Amino acid sequence: MQRIAQVLINITTKNINKAFSYRIPEHLDYVAAGWRVLVPFGNRKLEGFIITVTTEEDSSIAELKPILDILDNDRWFDEHMMHTAKWISEYYLCNLVDAMRLFIPGKTGIKSVAAYSIEENADIEKTLKIVSAKSSEYGQVLLYIIEHSPILSSKLEKQFGASVLKVIRYLVRNKIIVAVDHGPLASDELKKTNSSHDTVKKLVQGGLIKLEKIQVIRDSYAGLSGVSGNISLTVEQQQALDQIMPKMKAKEFQSFLLHGITGSGKTQVYIEAVAAARQNNRQAIVLVPEIALTSQIVSRFKARFGDDVVVIHSKLSTGERYDAWQRLRGNQAGIVIGARSAIFAPLLDIGIIIMDEEHEFTYKQEETPRYHTRQVALTRAKLAGAVVIMGSATPSIETYYQTLQGQHTMLVMSKRIASASLPAVTIVDMREELRKKRRSVISLPLQELLQETIVRGEQAIILLNRRGYATFVMCRECGHIVRCKHCDISLVYHSVGKRLKCHYCQFVEAVPDICPECNSRYIRFFGTGTQKLQEELVKLFPHIRVVRMDQDTTGGR
Repeated sequence: MQRIAQVLINITTKNINKAFSYRIPEHLDYVAAGWRVLVPFGNRKLEGFIITVTTEEDSSIAELKPILDILDNDRWFDEHMMHTAKWISEYYLCNLVDAMRLFIPGKTGIKSVAAYSIEENADIEKTLKIVSAKSSEYGQVLLYIIEHSPILSSKLEKQFGASVLKVIRYLVRNKIIVAVDHGPLASDELKKTNSSHDTVKKLVQGGLIKLEKIQVIRDSYAGLSGVSGNISLTVEQQQALDQIMPKMKAKEFQSFLLHGITGSGKTQVYIEAVAAARQNNRQAIVLVPEIALTSQIVSRFKARFGDDVVVIHSKLSTGERYDAWQRLRGNQAGIVIGARSAIFAPLLDIGIIIMDEEHEFTYKQEETPRYHTRQVALTRAKLAGAVVIMGSATPSIETYYQTLQGQHTMLVMSKRIASASLPAVTIVDMREELRKKRRSVISLPLQELLQETIVRGEQAIILLNRRGYATFVMCRECGHIVRCKHCDISLVYHSVGKRLKCHYCQFVEAVPDICPECNSRYIRFFGTGTQKLQEELVKLFPHIRVVRMDQDTTGGR
């Protein structure tokens, strides 16, 4: 009887959406579903994920290729991770391999580097004559490979240009050269000694030195810390924890909506709940909507948990992400903090998942495979018997409705810490400003408040979510709006350079003198952008300095 593995090949193509059968050699008889392996695929060696293993008669598998090697010391995907990947594949209609790829650092855990050498048993002189007779170019390439063997394909391209690839294919097809494994790369310390690869190889072969691979774990947030101290919980914080803790102790799945106003102390609730999970040797995932907010919450958690915290987000290099993954898999850390990709961290015993600012749109993955982090979090928590806390001062409509329907438990925190007052907010109806013949984007109440701020010697920030000068250009005669010919959205007028610009594809065109539809000259600018707002502020307060910060002014250093 022979064990057969069904393997998904980790390549980013939609044309291959099935598993391939590979024979499991005797020395790898311990591998099972969830292992990452190295397999032959065509003329390449690629990473694959084992999804199932079966046992069949030897006679039926004679033609199957064997698995070449394993890529980890243990299986990468546990049952819960495999189940979550299958759920993502079915729910979001994507290839299973695309869903599984979410659980590994980078698009692939290994990198294939092609290097070539002369065939071991080749008659070099005879072969060189035959190839040179075909073409002088082919002969030159082969001679270069012989002299510099083994040599990377990238170096051959640099030496001879992109056309060398056809020569390589010819030489490989005729078994004149072969692809070989690339030798070891020099470390930073080795580079300082000016030692070459050949020198190191000869020393190793002579038994004079020994090479060992030692993994050095990097921590991009090692220097970040916060202030820790004894904190007394508020009544609302304690009430929230009183509902969360029993579910965590029972290892029972439950989702909570922590509806707390800004400044009510939601983060401290997160910290106490995570502390309870760690006391029970269970792991935690803390999600924030964007990378910019990561350091703020990391400092709070680092102050409490120290090196038990690992940070994961998309801006980490593949190596840094792999290091973080390994710390978690090796039980060197138990708390993950990061943006949406952190939900796929390889945790083996999740006790709690926290989604801070759960309403934010950045929790949606817009690229294939598409997913919503909230749904993935709920799925992983159900499988693990974990608690999910979704915190927000302004919950998303769907989460709030689901809570009212009983799908989540509502936790309310309506008071600020230390009875701090909420900021005063005034809503100004700009239609009333127009009725009073005031056409400025700056209302009279705002103008008065700015004047008071300036008199006190203080500063002010005015937010406007529109770049440019005018948000669209329209013909008053026929109603035609000038749109981008690529994106079909209205072009924005920029006073700097006096041009129309598309904020999606960056297409630029001149401002028309007449309407392109009816040839009318009644072309008018509508809407207000940051450029126009700056212009009006300068007119109102000519003696103060106004700084505009938008994508147009902060694009460079």
